[in-house]
Amino acid sequence: MSNSAIKIDCLYYNGYKPCGKCVHCNERCTFYAPVTSRILIIKLAAMGDVLRTTPVLRVLRKQQPHCHITWLTDPEAEPLLRHNSEINRLMVWSSDTSLILQAESFDLVLNFEKERRALALDSLTHAKEKRGFALNSETNSLFIHNDASEYALRLGIDDELKFRQNQKSQPQIVCEMAELPFADEEYILELAKESRVFMKTFTQILGLPKGRPIIGINTGCGAVFPTKQWPRDNFMDLITILHEKTDSTLLLLGGPREREFNSFLLENCPQGALIDAGTKNNMTEFMGIIELCDLILSADSLAMHLAIGRKKPVIALIGPTSAAEIDLYGRGEKVVSPHPCAPCYRKECLHTTTCMRDIQPEQVFDAILRHLPQTNR
Repeated sequence: MSNSAIKIDCLYYNGYKPCGKCVHCNERCTFYAPVTSRILIIKLAAMGDVLRTTPVLRVLRKQQPHCHITWLTDPEAEPLLRHNSEINRLMVWSSDTSLILQAESFDLVLNFEKERRALALDSLTHAKEKRGFALNSETNSLFIHNDASEYALRLGIDDELKFRQNQKSQPQIVCEMAELPFADEEYILELAKESRVFMKTFTQILGLPKGRPIIGINTGCGAVFPTKQWPRDNFMDLITILHEKTDSTLLLLGGPREREFNSFLLENCPQGALIDAGTKNNMTEFMGIIELCDLILSADSLAMHLAIGRKKPVIALIGPTSAAEIDLYGRGEKVVSPHPCAPCYRKECLHTTTCMRDIQPEQVFDAILRHLPQTNR
């Protein structure tokens, strides 16, 4: 059999087993879809940033329905992309995958990652064209492949631009780096079957009441910028108001870092005000919990991005990070600190009163009432 008889250029071909579309891998196949281009996306971390890079997939697929897309990411972010139907091949960073990618060739590489390891791999990858961040081989410095990526580079080195002038969301910035049109394309976050199964079990175990809207109250903010966390006194005041003035189920969310923080709230808020969702849930389980909620209250965090990805109304509490870069897609509201020095992107606050403390519980309560949907659950 000649090599040309096997359709190795088909979008569905894998070489290991039948593709599932047709039993024939030759001219008799009626599903044959020749790949128009091979694209590599490099976006490793952080997990929230990985999610808000996914809108670029919608644009690529719209322009080239038969392009083959490979996405390289870190192990921690893999669950967020595992079920993404727009990705033909998801690869997790390792020495093996790095070696494989160096041996392959692509029509286009889109590197949205500034980390040195990503820049190094990008420089060693064979491609007809590259866009995004690059490694300047003369100075060993972070630079760019294309002029359209200059704005994204400047955001990292110009505080006035990033903190005051910029009005572009991160998805828009990413699409501009890729030289793709942006029309408010949303995140892609597809829920795993395991998450849906967990939702049912979780609901039964906790005995969540039916017919009442569920507000997910996420206290976490990640490890990089602890200054993003809303103070526990503010949380306590808001929880008390919600408990007294609404007929909502208040579900307390967080991860391992929030164990002590959440324990304090459970012990000191009015009895019966909160239902504890736990702080040891894995990503699949946590995504299921997010899906259960009718509205999510959160600082700028992974939970916020998960909720945006699942098209949930979000009340986002924004202080030391950029509000402009966050797109809620018309669902929810950004409650932004009025503090004059915000945003600052500092890991430690230099002031006695933090910008997050300036966001008042009553202000947040009013925002929740404006966006809390009714439910027939």
